[in-house]
Amino acid sequence: MRGEILELTVEKLVYPGRSLARHNGRVVFLDHGLPGENVKAEILRRRKGFLEGRLLEVLSPSDDRIPARCSHFGICGGCAYQDFSYEKQVQEKEKLVKETLQKLGGFVDPPVEPIIPSPDVFFYRNKMEFSFADQNGKLVLGLHERGSFEKMFDVKACFLQSELSNQIVAFCRDYFARLSLPGYNWHTHEGFLRFLIIREGKNTREVMVALVTSKGEASLKTWAEELTQKFPQIVSVLHLINPTKAQVATGEKEIVLWGKPYIKEKIGKFHFYLSAKTFLQTNSRQTEKLYQKALDLSQLSGDEQVLDLYCGTGTISLFISPFAKEVEGVEIVPEAIEMAEKNKKENRVENVRFVLGEARKIAKQYRLENRRFDRIIADPPRAGLHPKVIRDVLPLGAEKIVYVSCNPTTFARDAKLFVEGGYHLQRVVPVDMYPHTFHVELVGLLEKN
Repeated sequence: MRGEILELTVEKLVYPGRSLARHNGRVVFLDHGLPGENVKAEILRRRKGFLEGRLLEVLSPSDDRIPARCSHFGICGGCAYQDFSYEKQVQEKEKLVKETLQKLGGFVDPPVEPIIPSPDVFFYRNKMEFSFADQNGKLVLGLHERGSFEKMFDVKACFLQSELSNQIVAFCRDYFARLSLPGYNWHTHEGFLRFLIIREGKNTREVMVALVTSKGEASLKTWAEELTQKFPQIVSVLHLINPTKAQVATGEKEIVLWGKPYIKEKIGKFHFYLSAKTFLQTNSRQTEKLYQKALDLSQLSGDEQVLDLYCGTGTISLFISPFAKEVEGVEIVPEAIEMAEKNKKENRVENVRFVLGEARKIAKQYRLENRRFDRIIADPPRAGLHPKVIRDVLPLGAEKIVYVSCNPTTFARDAKLFVEGGYHLQRVVPVDMYPHTFHVELVGLLEKN
């Protein structure tokens, strides 16, 4: 079976980022292919109950297949569906959320509402991380090839962030190549240049550029000066030093080379500080719609006590604060809490309190103290909620729980546990934050029986 070439018909897209076909009744997962297409594929692996294959050729293209805008498409690991009409992309994502709730959550007829499409299909990202590498003596600055952590390619034009970011990448590649500064080698762990981070306030037009290096000896002041002269939109230039082997775009030490250590972004009527490490949904315009939907589902009258778990830098806590009596945000990362307090002060909000701690421990503490909340909002990481968090949240008495999720599979699992604990899944609203990718966000409303 392995190595066999088959002609298959793609039935649908499945999470995360694969297509599904069948051969003699057995499921075959492919790395690409659009619904309705007849394709030729090579079988790579045989697993228990299914096969895995690689698309070789599209024999009969879907009517919804379109030319990809980006010349890197197919090589880059960023966009999976740029050759799929956007209207059909969001339809497939909405369908995926519904099927996931049926199969993994056991919901026979899940209350999935029409997906909210992104207002921007291209140039929507407010943050990008580009990697340096030394390949055959040449400095490369770009992104990873699809399915590889080692192979890199030079980005000439990416259509996800902005044309300005493309110009900054090109400037930095040429600048450091002239200086003969080496890119980082993942095998030998040698080389100076590691990552280039570009953050943009889509609604404030402020731009940050952060360079991550393995050492701190080289002076980068001249680079920062020439960069800001070339691009006056830049208000912050940072140097982050990461001497560890971990391939993460962050640093143990941060040096401000020019301007401020942060930029600001505006979501709704609120302004939020963004450092190099701060997390914010990467689609700013769609983030406002996501938060507004979470607010709508919360159905606040102004008298409610609200608990916001995994509050990060306080974006949701502050966004809903005008409509609640009090909001309490819980977050385990000290830097995030520090930034949340800064955001609270910047927006002159008085009815929000931030608590540093692990959600599981804080929820347990509140349960033991017999604390009560009218609403609970949870925006956990991709792994979802720990079962102990759900166990300790249930006695807090919230009439409504609003769950913001970036992973339909873990949401389905957790929603099932909440239902077993006495709640009813009332509404699920998918939100497309990342056009041309398989990712889909959603907001779910669970109401107490």
